[in-house]
Amino acid sequence: MKTILASVYAVNPYNGSEDGTGWNLVLQIARFNKVIAVTRCNNQPHIERYLKENVVPEAKNIEFEYYDLPYWMRFWKKGSRGALLYYYLWQMGLPHFVRKRKLQFDITHIAFDGKRKIFFGMRILFYPPQRKGQGRFLPLILM
Repeated sequence: MKTILASVYAVNPYNGSEDGTGWNLVLQIARFNKVIAVTRCNNQPHIERYLKENVVPEAKNIEFEYYDLPYWMRFWKKGSRGALLYYYLWQMGLPHFVRKRKLQFDITHIAFDGKRKIFFGMRILFYPPQRKGQGRFLPLILM
């Protein structure tokens, strides 16, 4: 069984759209692999409440790690204002967080569209884009 490091910025089992997609992505990876899901700290109460209230067989294969930028880098983000910039900065800080925590994994999965390209210097599996014509796949030979 492989360990997959999943970068999932938005994960909330109570919401749909991007949050719901993040939650379901983690569950699907956990069906056949161990998954370390790195997400924002604001998702923690929702995830923990859901796991406490519901039987989730895949939970035994999931480890959630919560990460946010320091306050001085996010105090200005209010709602959707500055959200894309914050997302970019969050992704750019993620490799440092992973190294600092000494997380052990076999492959990385990053959910993003074609405009959000962050390379970790690790093996990366790219999530397909939501809109036609966006996103690029890493050639299998590079994986």
